[in-house]
Amino acid sequence: MKFSREVKIGLLVTGAVAGLLYGMNFLKGVDLFTGVDTYYALYKRVDGLTPSSDILMSGLKVGQVKKIEFTKDKSGLVLVTLQIRKGVYVSKKATASIISSDYRDWE
Repeated sequence: MKFSREVKIGLLVTGAVAGLLYGMNFLKGVDLFTGVDTYYALYKRVDGLTPSSDILMSGLKVGQVKKIEFTKDKSGLVLVTLQIRKGVYVSKKATASIISSDYRDWE
């Protein structure tokens, strides 16, 4: 089966664009093939926390910070959107703490 030159170029460009989009998401730490559960946390201060920061549970990466924004009620609290991989059990009594990766006293 012969393809014309235009069809070959079209397939190549489509593949290149798809690879570029996947690569950009991979570098951001987003896995396109794994579902996530979204959680929200309120903090007074979020020193050092940035979008795409890792979320660790028992030392293992289980997700990342998606978004950080002030609440709309003008209370001064910061709303942090957390995305955690599906299948990771998070207890109803769980708390989300912001700690430095250099902090070792929590072990």
